[in-house]
Amino acid sequence: MFIFLDKKREKFNQWLKRKTTIDFSDWSVLILFILGLFAIFFLSQGADLLNRISIIVLWFTAIAILQYTKETYWLKQINTKQYNFQRMPFVILNYEEEPGKKKVFYLKNVGQGVARNIKIRPIIHTNLKRVNVDAVTFPPKTVITPNGGYTYISPVITDDMLQKSQMDRGRLMNEIIEAIKPKLGRHIDLKIEIIYEDAFGTAHKTIVVTSEFGDGYHVEKYE
Repeated sequence: MFIFLDKKREKFNQWLKRKTTIDFSDWSVLILFILGLFAIFFLSQGADLLNRISIIVLWFTAIAILQYTKETYWLKQINTKQYNFQRMPFVILNYEEEPGKKKVFYLKNVGQGVARNIKIRPIIHTNLKRVNVDAVTFPPKTVITPNGGYTYISPVITDDMLQKSQMDRGRLMNEIIEAIKPKLGRHIDLKIEIIYEDAFGTAHKTIVVTSEFGDGYHVEKYE
């Protein structure tokens, strides 16, 4: 519930900043400042001018301290996000096919942190005729180094899949590869979820989809 409300607040904050160039927190401080001045004016009507000026100066000081505290908090948040970004992995799926060479899938970590316990969930939204693609899986990987580290992977072919497809292992592998590889003119009908952890055990997920341009897998979502 808290996460949902925080996302709503963030969306409202971004909308407000686009419309007024001032975010929600700055508006809050400004409104508080104005309300404080009205309160000082009405509550100090019996006081002399010197006392009114002293109260107003104290209120200005309090607002300045509040604004400084807010700015310091946001700077800390930015530094925290930058630190987290520097240690976050970002794993994507690639496919290579060159004349005379083996067709290969590989996971590549383009992030700046180590990826651990990498798993690929079953492929969904495909229409392979003779193979149940929902049953196609890839073996998990233990570690992928950051900044371009990669590891090759191949679909797992079980005896049950061979029996149901009535094909030999080589033909079945080619059938699976043809079904899940990027290809020209293909609509976005295939999704693959890559689940992994960073060095601190925080879970991350990349969802890739096929592209109708046949130029690889595009990242649909990263979290």
